[in-house]
Amino acid sequence: MKAFNTVAKTEGLDKLAEYLYTNYNCGITYHRADKLTGDYDRCKTMEEVIDLLKNGKPNPYDSCPIYESKCFILRLVSLNDASNLLLCYSNPEAQAIFNSDNCTSDFCYSTLDEMKRCIEGWLDAYNKKDFVRFSIIDKQNDKAVGTVEIFGSDKNHGYSVLRIDIHPQYEKEEYLGELLCIADSFFHDFGCNRIVTKAVTKATERILALVNHGYASYPVNAEWSRENYYIKDVPAVSAQTRNLLNDKAGNTLKYGE
Repeated sequence: MKAFNTVAKTEGLDKLAEYLYTNYNCGITYHRADKLTGDYDRCKTMEEVIDLLKNGKPNPYDSCPIYESKCFILRLVSLNDASNLLLCYSNPEAQAIFNSDNCTSDFCYSTLDEMKRCIEGWLDAYNKKDFVRFSIIDKQNDKAVGTVEIFGSDKNHGYSVLRIDIHPQYEKEEYLGELLCIADSFFHDFGCNRIVTKAVTKATERILALVNHGYASYPVNAEWSRENYYIKDVPAVSAQTRNLLNDKAGNTLKYGE
């Protein structure tokens, strides 16, 4: 990548490797595990790549991130999504899996007005920097089929709550796995240390997706009092990965233009 080569030439190979390592340890990756583009590929200009490389993450409440996977786009929820989201939030199968723990609503809606009021509440919370609700957009039809929420870290124990509400058509391990891959970005983008998410016993596809993506069952304990939760800690960078990043830095300097 030209931006990496520029930094290597102006600041040195060791400094480039340090930037790459620091960012990786904070969740900024060169390539995602699902082999889609990495965080640096989101940047539109070389200057943006260099800024991300040297300065790390922007504040997601100043500019809400947009994420993309094979089937979905995640972007900030909008009132324009209300009619499509109502198909999810009025569906009894979906309602049975919703996580409304510690919320002011059970998210079981039957009218468009109820859905719009809920979205207004989500947007107000985002503006107050409390949490963010993303709409899950099906790339094939450009319609919202559910939402993802990430609720910031608790000051005492570093928990961040992940909520995934989605139409039953997409309650499949394959689709949920894509969303969980995207959620790995939250460790960096939202400063998460430990992500917890709920999956009731009947949500077998969801539980399978969670286990396959590094989440473990999290029983009630002295720090956590709710049932049916799964947890994933911020991924640790290994010595092998550090060596790989150093190799990438070296190859950038050697072969970059």
